Amino acid sequence: MTRTIDALKLIVEELEEHSNRLDSIEERERISEKVANFQSREIEQLKVRVRDMEIREKSRTGTPKKNLAEEYNLSAGRISQITKRH
Repeated sequence: MTRTIDALKLIVEELEEHSNRLDSIEERERISEKVANFQSREIEQLKVRVRDMEIREKSRTGTPKKNLAEEYNLSAGRISQITKRH
């Protein structure tokens, strides 16, 4: 009987250890997901900044705002906001 109890104790210990490893992996996964989401938002912000710089440059060199609005699929009002910034 004690061999059975000892075997069960070993199984329980192994399961607890496995559960701890799984918890650690899940925590690293949650952290990685947060980092990836943050980086994704940063990339989108950079894309908008680059787009806005392109719009300002094209406007500065004479491209009509109406054409810019069509090219970038933005409203004329948004193009005006972008081109007024320096």
